[in-house]
Amino acid sequence: MRPSDLLSIAFATTVTAHISIVADVEWVISDVSASAEPHGTVTRFALNVATSSSNGTCSGAGNSFQVLGSLPKTECSPSDFAFSWTAIGSGEGNGATLEIFNSITHQHAIHTITADQIVWENEMPNPNGRIQVYEGPGSFVVEAEAD
Repeated sequence: MRPSDLLSIAFATTVTAHISIVADVEWVISDVSASAEPHGTVTRFALNVATSSSNGTCSGAGNSFQVLGSLPKTECSPSDFAFSWTAIGSGEGNGATLEIFNSITHQHAIHTITADQIVWENEMPNPNGRIQVYEGPGSFVVEAEAD
């Protein structure tokens, strides 16, 4: 092996060791939706997350009757991201906590869903078909922090 080969290997190893993952301070959350199913036990949650280095599409289904209950930590696509929706109180419109996770940068962000952003729909003419839906902003910026 020539001395120049050794130098090339040492340089490549040093450069590779110094490549780091950039952790963003802010993430853009968009296309946020959550709704219960009329006369059913399924709730659907969805959102998109964008950072400076990658984007994720998140969706999941929970299990609660006509109210927006909780969704445990659920993988997004790509699986670098995950999200959860945790109902405050009994899950009957008291608000919720939305948490988004990035396993590559080891960060997470928390966004509070206020009670006034969860509303009842389909109350008339058949009140038995009423459901809770998220009526808050469809897009917002969250501050990411280290895990």
